[in-house]
Amino acid sequence: FLRLAQSAGWEVAGVEPDPTSSKHAARTGIDVRPSIGDFGEMAGGFDYVTVSHVIEHVHDPIETLRQCRRLLRPGGGIYVDTPNIDAIGHRIYGRDWHGLDPPRHLTLFNRASLLRALGQAGFARARYRHRPSPFAHVSGRSRRIAAGADPYGDETPATLPRAPGALARLRSALARRDAEFLAVTPEVPR
Repeated sequence: FLRLAQSAGWEVAGVEPDPTSSKHAARTGIDVRPSIGDFGEMAGGFDYVTVSHVIEHVHDPIETLRQCRRLLRPGGGIYVDTPNIDAIGHRIYGRDWHGLDPPRHLTLFNRASLLRALGQAGFARARYRHRPSPFAHVSGRSRRIAAGADPYGDETPATLPRAPGALARLRSALARRDAEFLAVTPEVPR
């Protein structure tokens, strides 16, 4: 992602807590640090921060959002993308929904709770973004979990549940409040 943004003309920096991955990224010449707190000297120096499928993995999401906020200049923005606990897939698959992803996902949000967290972190003017629905992908992995199989595996379990029908797929494609993922772009007040 950082290389792609860099090729589009952005000056980039990133966070990667895994030392092996961080060393690999550093070999590309990109400034990659183990935690967002390691960018403290750059407070107010960023135009945009991307937190894509990250916030659900941290122990203190609001503090992480506050740290992002501190890095942004006034008028800067943040893109947050995270599983939606109110998703159609969660209603269909319950405890087998891939978005739960225990034990890696520590906190899951719905639209209201994500807006509250962003507000507590100092963001304003949050807008939800409609994005292509990952329902088929998430559904496939959820069905594998329900069958007791590795959600990332290649084999087809004999007990694989039927895929949701056309109505569920259509609802997911048009979903707003119950989309599989929440994509939101708030701003730092000027």
